[in-house]
Amino acid sequence: MSTKIYNGYYLNKCSLDRLQTFCMRIRDRMEPVFEMLYASKVMKEAVDIIDEGALLNAGLYVRRDIDKEVLRAIDNPKSSPLWSAMWMVHERSNKIKETMKRDTAYDFDCQIAFIPIKDKILAMVFTEQRLLEEVFSGHLSIAGPQVHEYGYWDNSDRPDSISEEEWDKRDGDWDEVSIPAMIGFNAQCTPVHLPMMQWDALFRKALKPTYDERVNRHVFNLMLKLYEKEGGEVERRASDWFRLIEGTKKWMTGDGAERRAECESAVRGILKEITLESLTIEAPQGGA
Repeated sequence: MSTKIYNGYYLNKCSLDRLQTFCMRIRDRMEPVFEMLYASKVMKEAVDIIDEGALLNAGLYVRRDIDKEVLRAIDNPKSSPLWSAMWMVHERSNKIKETMKRDTAYDFDCQIAFIPIKDKILAMVFTEQRLLEEVFSGHLSIAGPQVHEYGYWDNSDRPDSISEEEWDKRDGDWDEVSIPAMIGFNAQCTPVHLPMMQWDALFRKALKPTYDERVNRHVFNLMLKLYEKEGGEVERRASDWFRLIEGTKKWMTGDGAERRAECESAVRGILKEITLESLTIEAPQGGA
């Protein structure tokens, strides 16, 4: 059976008190990142509701082009885009906990397993969010243990930067951890529940898609449909999805360049700059 530990690290040996202090500092540093990731996801969904609703009303999209959850929000004029997006994110995140099925874009959880062995403390980071893992892997503190990358795998070659002797040492250390869930202990490093933010705080903390990013995304979606009709002979099969994407990219800069310009002009004529007011129009009582 192959070993693949891409999320492995180690800490120098330390007391339980010192490790607890270390974990509290990690939590303090992860919380604002956790809030930013959540706010950014809500913002993206809210912007999609506004943009796709506008493109639907203008006839550039048809209903089958739109995700059913976004379409449900578009069809609910009594709820603001931000309110609908917030509940969409909460529902998808809660479903992960209920079903234990992966849904990467809506999973903001981070747990760290600490496994003491004879000369160090092994650690495994469990999160779908790269930025949360980077908070841990980049943690340097005089007052706490330093984090060292310590992955190991035997399904491909070791990195050139790691000697064969050190690679064998990693193999031996991780071999002591046959079933991580049965030894060591876990630390929950992000809040258990998603935050309920005031709209202005969410707007301030979120990473917002730029106007050009929004335009380019929808232009590409429109060009995908046009390429199927005018530019290529790709059948609607799962195995052809990659060919469809790559074919569209090439067509947009070649024979389809004129059609791309027409799409971009149309999209730019419809999409508006996003403001807090546009996100919160028709907010339910108490939503703002």
